[in-house]
Amino acid sequence: MAKIKDDNKIPEILRQLKKASDCVVEIGILGRDADENEIATYAAANEFGTNRAGRNRKVRIPERSFLRSSVDDKGNRDKTFRDAARFFDLGINPLKVYESMGETMVGFVKRKINSNVGPKNKPSTIRRKGSAGTLRDTKDMAKAIDYQVVRA
Repeated sequence: MAKIKDDNKIPEILRQLKKASDCVVEIGILGRDADENEIATYAAANEFGTNRAGRNRKVRIPERSFLRSSVDDKGNRDKTFRDAARFFDLGINPLKVYESMGETMVGFVKRKINSNVGPKNKPSTIRRKGSAGTLRDTKDMAKAIDYQVVRA
């Protein structure tokens, strides 16, 4: 009687999946230091809009969603999950797959920030800033976008 040895990686993949099953990928400005916290405040005012910005709290900033709109974009989600499925098929460690998903989504968010998200700036804002581009006066916000894989 012949013996058949099964060298599949299913037990290892199942172990890794169980280890990673309670993880989530967080994307945004993670507030790791005082500078990021300041940028996060500015980013939130732009993401959601506000009527209470500026020194006198009387400046209106219209909603210019860059984070939610990037995550909600079906094409972005499809590409991210398609890549993740391909990595799983290749047997890549699930935590590494989450990291790859985070990197992909960070790229989508940064691209959105740099796309001149509407509505357009008011003429007075353009004069003050010296450019018509939205969300990228100093490029600090785009630079601060990051991800982390955390246990839920």
